[in-house]
Amino acid sequence: MFATQAASADPVTDFYRGRQVSLIVGYGTGGGYDVYGRLMARHLGRHIPGQPNVVVQNMPGAGSLRAANHLYTTAPKDGSAIATFGRDMPLIGIIGHNPNLRFDARKFTWLGLVLELRQRCLHAVRAQGCRGHLDRGCAPTRAARRSSSAAPAKARPATTCPSCCAMRSGSTSS
Repeated sequence: MFATQAASADPVTDFYRGRQVSLIVGYGTGGGYDVYGRLMARHLGRHIPGQPNVVVQNMPGAGSLRAANHLYTTAPKDGSAIATFGRDMPLIGIIGHNPNLRFDARKFTWLGLVLELRQRCLHAVRAQGCRGHLDRGCAPTRAARRSSSAAPAKARPATTCPSCCAMRSGSTSS
């Protein structure tokens, strides 16, 4: 007596085999999101059952809001379209105060991160020095930054920037 077992096909593998997955990038070509998207597209297909071809589709507009709206309203809901857009898009979707918003962020499925960025808040303090510090991309010396950030505004010593100016102690600029 022989028993045969029906060949069990994996429905996910069958779905993706020979298909194309669109990776929608919410920004134009050549930028950071585009580079990450193209790098991810090059390797992602090998990690999806059925090994589909992953193709990047750039969709710039409104800080990637256009891509998020497209993914939610127009793109197929079968797993053949995924997207990368601004990290703030889910928050914008939850807050919901943008009249151009067309998605419910709670209904997106989070797949993961390509790169974890540790972002820091920039705290700017008006330091005494030449007006061109920010324009020229130079900064006061470390000692000057330490002393100017600890002292009250009126008593701050002058900062020295060897790149663009050398101020005399006691002089001020606005």
